[in-house]
Amino acid sequence: MKTFTLTCFILCLAFILSVSVLPAGATPDESIMSEYFKGDVNGNGEVDSRDYLIAKRIILKTYDADIIQAYASDIDKDGKINPADCILIKRHILETYNIETSTQNEQIDLTEEKLNAIKSDYIVFLQTNSSDHDSLTIEDIFVKNYYGPYNGCYALFISRDDIGYPDASVTKTIAGYEFEFPNNQPLLIYDNNTFYEIEEAYNSKIISKDDLYDLLWYFYKF
Repeated sequence: MKTFTLTCFILCLAFILSVSVLPAGATPDESIMSEYFKGDVNGNGEVDSRDYLIAKRIILKTYDADIIQAYASDIDKDGKINPADCILIKRHILETYNIETSTQNEQIDLTEEKLNAIKSDYIVFLQTNSSDHDSLTIEDIFVKNYYGPYNGCYALFISRDDIGYPDASVTKTIAGYEFEFPNNQPLLIYDNNTFYEIEEAYNSKIISKDDLYDLLWYFYKF
């Protein structure tokens, strides 16, 4: 009797473990998959019915997805998560559509040396437009957010430390993608010691549409 009870316990435990691997919202084991790719919303290394259900819950706002999961859910690359993406995931599972594998651009931290160089160039950038900035030092320059690199460029919010911006945010559509800029502060692209606003950088082919799309997801708000 004891042997039978122990056997049942072991079988039950095995069953519980088998159905609890990577539930919705869980963090995948890095040994299984180090990067989420298109369609692989839960990061387990394959596109299956669980990814379809999570994408559907993201649309219904009943699932708290992170940026990487949101990126993985946007199958048609329109910058939004909608029923069309769920349909494509379902079709991929049924083998009537093939989702092209792609992952987000890796965000690489700036070294202190590179950051100071960017600040120094920003001071020169300000000084070319106004003599009011002649006494600035790198201690007066503030980098709020940094993203990148993209195509060898750096995207960042940078300004004088004593400059304030309005509370209202501004939304701009660039190459069909909607970017929401907090406090109406422009996102600048730093390339070859020069600064460009993001739309100018795209129109000048300094960054590509793929760069814009990838960058978009670091702005995405649920």
